[in-house]
Amino acid sequence: MWFAMAEIDTGRRKYIQAAAAAIAASIAGCGGDDDASTATEDGSPSSPTDTPTAVGNGSSPSRTATPPADGIEPHEASLLVSPEMYPELRDRQGEDPWDTWAQQARTVAGQELSTGSADGIQEDAKLVHNHASAAALSYILDTEHRDRDATTVKEAIEYYHDSIYPELGGGWNFVVRPAGTYFTAVLALDIVQAHLDGDVVADLESKLGDVGDWYWESRGESWNEARIGAYGIWAAYENDAERLRIAGERALWRMHMHFRSGSYIFGTGYANGRFAGRWRRNSKFHFMDVLEYASDIDVYDVATNGNVNEALEWLFGYSMTPIVNGKDGSRPQRDVYAFGDSVLRDGLSSWSSAAYRGGKFGDAVENNAAWALVGENPEAAGLDSGSGPPGAVDRLIAYLLTESVPSDPDPIPSRVFEESATFHADSQDPETLAATLWNVRGIARSHTHPETNAIHCCAYGEHVLRNAGYNQWQQGASGFSWEYINERAVANNVALVDYEIGDPQDPNPGGHARKTGGGVLQGFIDDPGPVAWAAGHSGPALSDGTHLRNFVFVPGTDDANGYWLLLDAIKALDADTVHTVLHPNSAEEPTADGDGIGYTVPVGRQNPRSENDVDLTVAYGTEPDAVDTHNGVLAATGETFVGQYLYTTYPASADGLTGVVTALFPHDGAHEKAEFTRTEGTNGLEIAQGSVTDHVAYHGGEFETIGPASVAGEFALIREGGTGPEFEYVRNATRYRRGDRTISADDPVTITIQGKRGNLAVSTETSINVGYPGIDHVRLDGQVVSMAPARNDFVDFTVTPGVYELELVTA
Repeated sequence: MWFAMAEIDTGRRKYIQAAAAAIAASIAGCGGDDDASTATEDGSPSSPTDTPTAVGNGSSPSRTATPPADGIEPHEASLLVSPEMYPELRDRQGEDPWDTWAQQARTVAGQELSTGSADGIQEDAKLVHNHASAAALSYILDTEHRDRDATTVKEAIEYYHDSIYPELGGGWNFVVRPAGTYFTAVLALDIVQAHLDGDVVADLESKLGDVGDWYWESRGESWNEARIGAYGIWAAYENDAERLRIAGERALWRMHMHFRSGSYIFGTGYANGRFAGRWRRNSKFHFMDVLEYASDIDVYDVATNGNVNEALEWLFGYSMTPIVNGKDGSRPQRDVYAFGDSVLRDGLSSWSSAAYRGGKFGDAVENNAAWALVGENPEAAGLDSGSGPPGAVDRLIAYLLTESVPSDPDPIPSRVFEESATFHADSQDPETLAATLWNVRGIARSHTHPETNAIHCCAYGEHVLRNAGYNQWQQGASGFSWEYINERAVANNVALVDYEIGDPQDPNPGGHARKTGGGVLQGFIDDPGPVAWAAGHSGPALSDGTHLRNFVFVPGTDDANGYWLLLDAIKALDADTVHTVLHPNSAEEPTADGDGIGYTVPVGRQNPRSENDVDLTVAYGTEPDAVDTHNGVLAATGETFVGQYLYTTYPASADGLTGVVTALFPHDGAHEKAEFTRTEGTNGLEIAQGSVTDHVAYHGGEFETIGPASVAGEFALIREGGTGPEFEYVRNATRYRRGDRTISADDPVTITIQGKRGNLAVSTETSINVGYPGIDHVRLDGQVVSMAPARNDFVDFTVTPGVYELELVTA
C-alpha cells in the first residue's frame, strides 16, 4: 500500500494556473491567448503564455522628463519608489544599516566612473552597477547634488550601452551579470530623470530600450530568470502592459514550478544565489518587488501567492544549517545543506537585500530571514558580536526595501515539506544536531543532482554526512569528473539496487534513472511526540525497484545523546543486491569496530567549523554482505577534498522487500558514543547509553517482540530505561502492545508516543482501537474525536488520512 506512487499534485497545478490567471487579470491592458515558448535549460516550458499581441518597445509613449522647480520633488519615479516616500527614506539615516549604505552611496556617487578593467565586462558591469545604484540613492537622500547624481547615472547608462551591450550573449558572465546591472540602471533612470534634459532622457531610454529588446528577443534561452527581470523591468518602465503581463506570469510561474512545495528543485546553493544573492542576480529576485509596486499584483500577500511565501520561508529557514562559518573575524554566515550544485558556504551572503526585506512576505519569512542574517543577529548563533554594519553594493535596492532590520529571531522549528524535511534540536545553537532529507519532484536537469532520499547531517558544530557538492559549472574536482559530481547517484547518500560501481574514480552510469523522485509522503516533528520522522518515496528515481526511506531523528535528552536512524524499505522483485551509500565529511578511512557492527570515522577535520573533534559511528543493524570504502570527492570551491565513503551491500530479500536498519551516531568529547549490539534472530539494533536502551528493528509486518513491546508493523523504535518518560515509534503498524497500552488498527498507521502524547500518521481512512488505563477519549490536533464512550479502558474511533498531534485523555 505504501509503495503506491503518489498522485500528480493536481491541486498545485490548478493553483499555478490560477496564479497565472490572476496575474493576467491584475495587469492593465493584457491581451488574449498566446503560444508557449521554447523549453528552458531545465526542460520545463518557459511560461504559460509567452508571446505578446503587441510587440516592440514603443507600444506606449515614453516619458518626457521636465526638471522640477526648486523645492519641488520630481514626480517620475514609479518602479520601486515614489517621491512622496523620499522624506521617510531620508529619516532612516543615522541608524544602521541605512546610515552605512547612505554614507557609502555618497562616497561612490562623488567618484568618477572608471571603467575599462582588465577583467572586461565582468568588472565593468559591477562598476556601472555600483555607480548607478549609489548615484540614485544619493539623489534621493541629498538634494544638493542631484544634478551630479543624475549625470553619473547618465554616464553609467551610456557606458553600458556602448561597451557592455555589444558583448551580451554567450556565457553566464555575459547574460546574468549584465542583467543585474541593467536592472539597476533602469531603476536609477526612473529616479533621476527629472534632473536631466528631455532629449537626454529620450536618448537614454532608446539605449536602454535596445538592451531590453535584446533580453526580450533571447527570452527562450538559458538563465531565464535573469532575462525575465531585465525585459520585465523595462516593460514596467515603458508602461508596456503586454510585456509586463508576460514577464509577471513567467517570473511567478517559474517561482511556483521550481519551488513546487517549498524546496528548490536545483538545490540549496542555487536557491540562495538566485533568490537571496548579490547584485548580479537582482533581476532574478527583485523583479517581484517591481511587480508589487508597479502593477496591481499583490506579490507579498500570502493568500494570493502562498507558494512564494512558503518558498522564502524554506529558503531563509531550511536551506541553511545552524552551522556558522566566518567566525574568524569576517562577517559570519550560515553554511547550506549540500543538495544540488551547492557549495557549503553558499548560504546567505553577509548581507542580502532580499533577506532584509523578508518581512514584506509575512512574519514567518521575516523571522527566518533574521535567523539567516547571522551577521546582523550574532546572538542567534551564540556569537558575542557581528563585525559591524554590512556593506552593500546593491545599496539602492537594500535601502529602499528595508523598512525594519529583521532581528531577534525565534528558534526555527523543525519542518516537513512535500519535498524535504529538516529536523534540528535547537536552531539557535551552531553545534546542535541538524539534518535534512531531500526528495524533489518534477523535471530537472542542469543543477539538480540524483539525490532522491539523500540526507545531510550536522552535529556538534561540524558537517558529519554530506553529498557531492559543487566546484563550479561543468567543472570536475580532485581528479573526479563533472559527471561524477552532477550525474552519479553513488556520489550521494542514497540507496541503490543491483548497482556495480566499477572504477570508483569513474563509476558506472545509472544507479538512479532520474534526478527527481516521488517526494516526502508523510512526516511529523518531535512536537509533541518524542521523535521526528519523514518518509521519502523514490518515485521515478529508481527504474528497477522502489525505495521508501524512513528518516528518524531521536533528539538528545538528559539521559541519552541524540542520533538518527535510516529505516530503509527497498522493494525489488528481481534484484540480487541492494545498497546504501554514506559519505562522511572526512578524508580518513572509516575504522571497523571490534564487533563489526559499527564503523567510526573522524569528521570535519579538513575544513573545520568548530573546535570540536567530532566522530561519526555508522552502525548496521541489518547484517550486510559487505561494507566497502571508496574514494569520492566532496566538492566545494576552495574546500574540495577526496573523502572515503561507505558502500554497503545487502542480499535482496527473496520476497522482494528488503528492510535495512542503520543508525548514525555522532559523538565528541562531551557526548559519549553509544554501545551497539545485534540481537540474535533480529533485523535491528540495541543502542545502549547508560541506563537507556533503544530497541530498533525491522519486522516486515510480522507480530514480533522487540524489547518490552510487541509490534505487528514494518519498523519499530522502543526506548526503555532512564529517568525520563519511555517512548515508542512504530511505522506502518496494525498492532502494538507495551504493558497496559495497546493500539490496533484496521490499516497500517505510524505512531510515536511518550506518556499520553505523540503523533499519528495515516494513509487511508481506518478504524483505531486504543487501550490505556483510565482513558476517556482521544484528541487529534487538539480536537476531541467523535467516538463511542470508553469501555474497560478502551476507545474506538475512525481517522481520515493525514498527520495529527495525538493525545490520550484520561478521566
